[in-house]
Amino acid sequence: MKFKVKVYLFLMAAVLVWAACRKTDSQQTANNQTTPSVNETRFFGEHRSSNPQVEAIAQWLKQQNDKKNIVTQTVKQIGYPRWDKALLQSTSSGTGLSHRGGTDSSFALF
Repeated sequence: MKFKVKVYLFLMAAVLVWAACRKTDSQQTANNQTTPSVNETRFFGEHRSSNPQVEAIAQWLKQQNDKKNIVTQTVKQIGYPRWDKALLQSTSSGTGLSHRGGTDSSFALF
């Protein structure tokens, strides 16, 4: 009798673990893939900034995207940008942008 109860408990635990660990979300995302043009529209169109420096950077990224199609991979890796939250620093050189020392390998898109 004790052996039968242990077997039933083991089977129930195995079914629960199997049901809890299945990847149901990957099946849903495979069916709901967005087209690259929708990604590009959202990437460049949402949360726009009125700052001319940020607009210039966005325009440069559009040109790079036309050449190398970087938006799809960027959205997969880091998501969509918040252009209105861009941090800018004034420098004495008059360019409006400053360069931080070192390199950031996580932003190597090209």
